[in-house]
Amino acid sequence: MSEGQKNALIIGGTGMLFEASLWIANQDFKTIVTGRNVHRLERLDSANKNISPLVLDYSDFLNFKKQISQLIQSNGHFDLIAAWIHGDPKNLIELFGEINQTDQAWQLHHVMGSASDLASIKKRMNVPSNCQYYQIQLGFKIEHKTSRWLYDHEISNGLIDSIKSQTDVLVGQLEPWEQRP
Repeated sequence: MSEGQKNALIIGGTGMLFEASLWIANQDFKTIVTGRNVHRLERLDSANKNISPLVLDYSDFLNFKKQISQLIQSNGHFDLIAAWIHGDPKNLIELFGEINQTDQAWQLHHVMGSASDLASIKKRMNVPSNCQYYQIQLGFKIEHKTSRWLYDHEISNGLIDSIKSQTDVLVGQLEPWEQRP
């Protein structure tokens, strides 16, 4: 990496966050995208020269930690981490602070589903003082009196909006809860 190059890590950036992965790479970030699907990673790799795909499953926590630690040792810390993590993300979020050792400020944009309790998750996080932590919650849309889940481009745009504005973002709506698809 060149001197002054910004580094980004996107976890789960091959599906719903595909467009966001491309956008981040186009913002002059050297971008590493992890995912489980080799074909989707290859598609990202061929779409942008600033993207380095890495087949990696965050549910294999020990291997994930080892691989991310090696990336940081060889490339430097991450300035931006975007994570679409299912289930309880507490260990992974703390892992980023543990292995992304830097005095410089860095951002963590955490994408979560509609049923996530954002306040509870934020309260349980042990976010380092130099980390700017943002939450992106995915809801649903009501159109023509019917509801639907969000489209991939809407989800990617929610992450992009969070990065641009450096704020928490709700994509779609959560109410009325009983009208979820």
